Amino acid sequence: MKNFLKWLIAIALMICAVLFLDIDCAFKKFLGIPCFFCGTTRAVINAVNLNVIDAFYWHPLFWFSVMMAFFVIIRFGRPIKSKRIKKMLIITVVACYLSVYAVRMFLLFPSTAPMNVNSDAVWFSFTQTVLRFVGINV
Repeated sequence: MKNFLKWLIAIALMICAVLFLDIDCAFKKFLGIPCFFCGTTRAVINAVNLNVIDAFYWHPLFWFSVMMAFFVIIRFGRPIKSKRIKKMLIITVVACYLSVYAVRMFLLFPSTAPMNVNSDAVWFSFTQTVLRFVGINV
């Protein structure tokens, strides 16, 4: 029960940090491209505000993420023992997110939010600096 309470407090703190501190995606901030979950936070916020159409725009699998979070919380302390079921769950989750990511990258990248490029990213700045140092103008 103590571990469950610790996890619940940690999740609540993360949610509060995301909602109230306006934290950006570290992946996009560093690499400049969107991650698989890009838009999920905004989608959940829109769903909570009953803007379901906007929620699906920001990330079509937001509901899946919420369901998986509840599943983990409910099953906490009782691991899934079947290796076959674990493997099937992992493959299903990864396949869903990869498929949606590929479609979103094809349709929305590089200029439509949330799948837009962050040209101020650390990686872009680093590569431009290296290229200029080598003598290649970008």
